[in-house]
Amino acid sequence: MVDPFHLASDIVETTVYLATPPLLWLFLFLFAWEDEPRARAAGFGRRTFWLLVPGGLLGLFADLPIFGWNGDVLAVNLAGGLIPVVLSMLLIVRRIPDAERFTVLFLVSFIAVSGSLLVALFLPLSSLQLDLVYLLIAALGPSIVYGVGLARPAEDRLTFRRASAFLALASGVLIATFFTTATLPGLGIVSAFPWYLVAPLAAGAVIGALARPVFRLPGILALPIAYASTTFGVLVGADLLREPPLYGGANATIYAIGGAGTGDLLYLSGLLALVAAFVVVRLLRRDGTDDLRYEEGAPTSDQWLRRALTGAVDGRIRASVAASDDAVTTAVAQSRRLLDLPPAPAPDPSLAGLPAPPWVVADRRNLASLARSATDDPGDATRAWMTGRWLVRFAREVGRRRFASRTSRGSAFAIDLLLLTAPAVLVWYGLATSTPGTSVQLLQSVPLNVAALGYASFGLFYFVLAEQLFGVTLGKRVLGLRVTGRDLRPPGPLAAFVRNLPKTVTLILVGYVGVVAVVLAVRGSTYTVAAGGFVNAAVSLVPLAALLLLSVGLPSAVAAVVIGATPERQRLGDLWAGTWVVRTDVTPVRPVPVPPAARPSA
Repeated sequence: MVDPFHLASDIVETTVYLATPPLLWLFLFLFAWEDEPRARAAGFGRRTFWLLVPGGLLGLFADLPIFGWNGDVLAVNLAGGLIPVVLSMLLIVRRIPDAERFTVLFLVSFIAVSGSLLVALFLPLSSLQLDLVYLLIAALGPSIVYGVGLARPAEDRLTFRRASAFLALASGVLIATFFTTATLPGLGIVSAFPWYLVAPLAAGAVIGALARPVFRLPGILALPIAYASTTFGVLVGADLLREPPLYGGANATIYAIGGAGTGDLLYLSGLLALVAAFVVVRLLRRDGTDDLRYEEGAPTSDQWLRRALTGAVDGRIRASVAASDDAVTTAVAQSRRLLDLPPAPAPDPSLAGLPAPPWVVADRRNLASLARSATDDPGDATRAWMTGRWLVRFAREVGRRRFASRTSRGSAFAIDLLLLTAPAVLVWYGLATSTPGTSVQLLQSVPLNVAALGYASFGLFYFVLAEQLFGVTLGKRVLGLRVTGRDLRPPGPLAAFVRNLPKTVTLILVGYVGVVAVVLAVRGSTYTVAAGGFVNAAVSLVPLAALLLLSVGLPSAVAAVVIGATPERQRLGDLWAGTWVVRTDVTPVRPVPVPPAARPSA
């Protein structure tokens, strides 16, 4: 007989589990697009949305090996582990005042607390004794940091106070997570419903209420504090402390931190705490955005044009005309930067230095003159917007020559992929010839799978670090290209990470297909293989080579289409990160002689 209560409980649990990720993604989208000033102030603007949602989905199957233990290998999933931890670190560094000292204080103390908890796990203690020791350590760590702060000079005390409060929050989540999770050998680490919701939601609510009185920060900064402290707490409480019992089994395997991807406790907990903190801050009316200085990018020419159109519709004629003029000014300034021309003196309606024919210069001067006038004619707003739109298009076409072509970008990526794959093939070949067993056993072995995952991991970090530190990879340097932000400087760490996330699909496919191809080349031309469920078919080298080409060719074709369809020749990752790929050499332009402005008749 079916138990109605048990059946209803299962339905609710399954519904909540399936609905939680998309609801959190919807919140991130609405927050970043509908409340952009507060989202940017909190560190959860549009770029962060691209990192957490599309980036998380692309990184579902990317497990990055860390180290081996008793024949097993510990890895971290890109979506469920690495992205939340990296984002948490960036939020701490960028959003909390006195970031350098605060970060050092928190990390040193949190590592000390986590290490003490891990050591206690191996002591001969009963379950009750271990729980008491854990509670004592979790309370002692923040108390020590706070006590040390009291002995510091007055100007340092607030930083120590913030660090101790942040440590207390992370330690509280850590303990709550440890008490509500369990290790299932052969399966992983699990948390029962509804406990995986309670700890992050409660932590977010507490942080939302205490951000101003305890941290002495605007309430909007409760959001990054809630996300980061909860993520660090779950990382240790549900992964570090629950990992050891998984290892040392009869069959060696790969365990991944955040292995469930976007459905993992580590990924979801920070977002749940973020939502709870947001709700509490808004209910208490303590966002404090007006008191917070945050970096807000200058509007693009498209944004100015949208403001001009909105102003015309709302009847704000002067504001609409001024916005149309600002759109052209922004587009022209961008073209001048791309062409390495000196900034124009403001205001400069002459388009000096640009290859603009006389009628273009005349339209630019007319628009500038109209913007200086006190017009209230709706027709002027329409004419200004239409003129501004085509002048923006002209300026883009002038600067477009600096952007890298699809051919040069594809060639640079091919060079980088070859440089990454050539040594990897040698490693795969060495493992295939030295590892005993049949082809099926070989493809299921931990060393070969780690080699495939390691290839994808190394490739991702190669692109991210090279572009963030130097603005170029080896392939781009050979082709004379570099990656920049809109200021023509190398991208920041978050931008470099976001723009390279789509490449994980290609790297993972090349890694796994390459390993299978090498095994078939060494062991025979046709085998029925089963690589951990990834490949399960009768394959041979010919169709496998076709699959390898498809794994590179299909993403490259999509990138080529997007690059050709965008005015600044950006692929998907560039659109997410707000980056450009430009040529290092600048083609000189020959400006058209600018006729003198007509003098008004007497």
